[in-house]
Parts: sequence; C-alpha cells; structure tokens
Amino acid sequence: MNNQRPAPPKKTAIDEWKIRLSGEQLNGGNKKPTLAFSVVKNQVRINVKTNVEGDKEYGLIRAAMDSPTFFALLVELQNAIDAPGEYKAYIKNQNYTFYQGKRSESPTLVSTTILGKDANGRVYLTVTAKDRPKPIFYFASTFFHSVLKADGSSYTEAEDSVLYAKAFVTLLTGLTPAVLANEYIEPDTSNFGNNNGGYNNNNNNNGGNNNQSSSAPAPGGKTDFDDDLPF
Repeated sequence: MNNQRPAPPKKTAIDEWKIRLSGEQLNGGNKKPTLAFSVVKNQVRINVKTNVEGDKEYGLIRAAMDSPTFFALLVELQNAIDAPGEYKAYIKNQNYTFYQGKRSESPTLVSTTILGKDANGRVYLTVTAKDRPKPIFYFASTFFHSVLKADGSSYTEAEDSVLYAKAFVTLLTGLTPAVLANEYIEPDTSNFGNNNGGYNNNNNNNGGNNNQSSSAPAPGGKTDFDDDLPF
C-alpha cells in the first residue's frame, strides 16, 4: 500500500507569498492566520490557515470556486469598496463530501466566503466554516511600505484599507486570467454523469462545486460573524 502523501500542487504566480493577507492572532494560535490565493485544476482557491493548535483539517479552511464565481467575488469586493457605509456579502461554497470512501448524495455547505466594509470603513475578506475559528483579514498597506498623500500626511486607516482593497482587485483581475490560461488542464469528464458537466445558473450540480452568493448592508455595525453566518 502506498502511504505517501500526494505531491503539493504546482506553484504559480498567484502563490507569491506577498499576495496574501494576515490577521490578528487567534486564541490558541501559534502565529497570525493567513489568507492566500491559488489556482489548482482550473479552479481559484482561497486558502485560510488559522494557525490554531489542534484545529481541524490542519488549520485549513478553503473556498474553491469556478472562475465566474471568483470574479463575482471581485465584483462584490468592488461593491464593498464603493459602498458609502457598511456592506457585507456572502458566497456559500458547496461540494460533495466523503465519509468512509462514500460520496454524499448531493453537495453540502463546506465553507462560506465573507467580505465587506465595517463601521470604521475598513474592507475585509475571510473564509470560515461551521465550528471553526473565525479569523478576519483587513486589506491594509504592507509592512515595508506606507502611502502618503500629496501634502505628506498619512492616509486614515479606512482610506488605507480602501486603497489596498482596490489594489488587490486590480491585481487579481489581471493576474488570475493569465494563471488560468497558462496552467489550464483539460478536465476529465468521464465521471460527470448527470451533473451537467460544468457551469449552470440554476445552482444545480456543476461538476463538483456549487457556489451561491448574497449581499446586503452589514447588520448592526459589527464584524462579528458568530451570529450571522448563513449556516
């Protein structure tokens, strides 16, 4: 029996470690949580590492999505950036699950992507799941750089967050298609059966991923996900 772990996915330009976000260290964490992007088998992934001791799935919470859904996410990020006040949007990430080698009969919710703008004007993004830690990642200037206004004054925390959220939307809008094109792999359709084999707009089975989104102004002026996660 071969007990070797599968080789890690090939690294691409979107795996560049500076194209990621970090959050405040969580209770039980050994270092700050991180949020990173990757492209694997024609899917864009958001990978959150909680870095909490004893967390399930080795601390990984993932949102794997098709290209249209990822770009819908970027549109929603832009909506959050442009919002005059608080804003919040969700994308429900569904997939088949496996127990004792048997696939579930239908896709189930495996994670939820949450993004928005908080009461202080900061733009954020995260992925969380039921009974898992809930890190939050704010867009902000990087450790080695500070952007100043023409008069030499500093941006406010909200202005800085909006600036870098715009930068991420611009960067990912340009970089992601190039990586998807360069790393394209022809999918194996032999096991698609009656799953329609691809994208459809009825939120039915689509070959392994089923993403649904909803958006609304953030309730109650808070960024606490415990009470309003759509589980």
